[in-house]
Amino acid sequence: MNELLDLNNRNTQKIIVLIGVLFVLYLTFAVIRVSSSTRFFNPKISNLETDISTLEEENNQLRYQLEYYKSDSYQEREARARLGLKKENESVVIIPGEEPVQTLTDQETQTKKANYLHWLEFLFG
Repeated sequence: MNELLDLNNRNTQKIIVLIGVLFVLYLTFAVIRVSSSTRFFNPKISNLETDISTLEEENNQLRYQLEYYKSDSYQEREARARLGLKKENESVVIIPGEEPVQTLTDQETQTKKANYLHWLEFLFG
């Protein structure tokens, strides 16, 4: 009976050692797989972080531009430059050598023909 227990004990020990070796091999392959994926993804992560910082800077610049475009000073400057408008009780000085900004009066805008009328006149005389 001692011999029977001794055989079972040796077989049990071999099975336990085999299971331990298989477990260590599994852990080794898992660590290798994780480290290789880490090596693969680290450059991508750093590139994405760089892209994020660039986009955040661009977003901040656009936000500042939007704030500026909403400001009264920008709107006044553009009204003067593009539309030739002026404030009340303000006189306009035209400097020689520069072309003045043309503005349409109310009569000129009313006498302008619609585009389809120009086409009708062109096609049918």
